[in-house]
Formats: sequence, C-alpha cells, structure tokens
Amino acid sequence: MSNIARYLQLMQINMSSSDQTDSSNEGTQRQVADRICRNRAVSAHEYLASMTAICEAGSSSNVACMTSSQTGSRWLGELLDGHPHRFFSSFRMSKLIFVDLLTLLTQQYGLQGSRRTLPREVLAVTLHILGHNVPMQIAGERFQHSTETISRFFSKGLAAIKRLSADVIMPVDHLFRDIPPQILNDSRYMPFFKDCIGAIDGTHVDARVPADQQVSYIGRHGTTTQNVMAVCDFNMCFTFVLAGWEGSTHDSRIFHRALMDPSYNFPYPPPGKTFIS
Repeated sequence: MSNIARYLQLMQINMSSSDQTDSSNEGTQRQVADRICRNRAVSAHEYLASMTAICEAGSSSNVACMTSSQTGSRWLGELLDGHPHRFFSSFRMSKLIFVDLLTLLTQQYGLQGSRRTLPREVLAVTLHILGHNVPMQIAGERFQHSTETISRFFSKGLAAIKRLSADVIMPVDHLFRDIPPQILNDSRYMPFFKDCIGAIDGTHVDARVPADQQVSYIGRHGTTTQNVMAVCDFNMCFTFVLAGWEGSTHDSRIFHRALMDPSYNFPYPPPGKTFIS
C-alpha cells in the first residue's frame, strides 16, 4: 500500500473514531481520544513521508523550472531603460556608476560572463545580492537561473570586485604630508590633532556560516558575525579593510595580525603621525 493510501485509510479511521465518542461513556471516550491522538500522530508522519516522496519524484523529473518570460537579462534591460530610482533601488548605485564599474571590471579586473550570459548580468547578480542580502534562491528566481548558476556568477563578480578593491582601498597620499582640512580649519582640533591621519576601529557584520562552523563566529550579542577592522580618512573614505575574522575574535588580535602580516599591506603611519580609535 502506498504512503498516500495509508494516509487516507488512517484519516477514515480517525473520522469513524470521532463519531463513536458521542455515544460512549467517559472512560470509553478517553480511550477513543487516546487512540485518535495516536492515529493522528501516525497519519501526520505518513502524510509528511508522502509529501516528501512526491517532492522527490517531481524534482527528479526533467522539468524546466525557470520558465518566466521576464528573464534576468530582460529585467536588467528594463531597469537600464527605465526610471533612475528603480535602478538605484535594485543595485544601490546609479546607471552611470554601474556602466563605469562594468567597463572597469571587464577591461582591467577579469570580469567575464558565460556562453549565454553577458558580464553585465553577472555584475547585476552580484550587486543585487550584496545590496539586499538576498538568499541565492531569491536571486535565482529574480534572474531566472538555478542557484548553482547564481552562486557561480556571484563568485565571479565578487572576485573581480575584490581585485579592484586592492587598487582602490588605500591612502591617497602614503606619506600623509598634508594636514587634513577637517583638522586644519577647525579650532577645536587644530593644533591638537594636526598629526592625526584617520580613524581605526572594528565593527561586527552579520555572517551566514555553515552550522558546523558557527560557534567561533558567535559574537557578544549571540549572533554569527564577522569582526571587520577598518581604517578611514577624514573624507570618510576607507583606506584599509580587514574582513573575515570570526565574531568571537578580539579587536586587539586582529590589529596585531594586520601589523605583523605584510600580506595585508597595512598603511603604517609615518613617524609622528597617528590614528585615533
């Protein structure tokens, strides 16, 4: 007998048992109620098993899933031709910045598409996930690609942006010869902070971590995070970012590692210059 047939049979037993309770004494009612509860527990189990079998059978068949006429390419084209607010809301940047970033990443930082997908859609997938923190399944539905394809596009886009960041996130002047105008033109800070070149601090960013690795990422607020150390100048531009450390890691350990490991390329201040924290 199939799972579904057993489930239907048990449901009939439950219904007949429920009818018997109307004419039974109190003791019999209690016994029938117990039997109904047991049968319903079994029937719920059978129902879940049946639904699992149905889902597995459906997923194993070769049926097209992403069949919407509004493909990711068409949606992106519509946004590029549409109102600027729609584009900004979707990708957290203007159309002009998107086009400039796309040109830069494709020409200098190795961003590529695939046989059927242009690089601009790969970048759009990446920015959409970063800007809205959406799961791969949601991005897959939006762009009409499988989660495997979305994951691959996201990895490509993220790798290109990471290569770009190495050339962008750095001090404008490595010698810090000029006093920042925010200090120079404010009597509250000048001359007390004339040798200060920026601020350094750590911040916790929410992280999605596999279940078997979550313990070390749980920070002081009880959620999984990365502890990110960042340095910025007085124009509020990042000059150094060190991400990836577990949320339970102390700021001092991350700072010490940044100083000791030359591969991080920490922007050491010249003699006499300081950061505030």
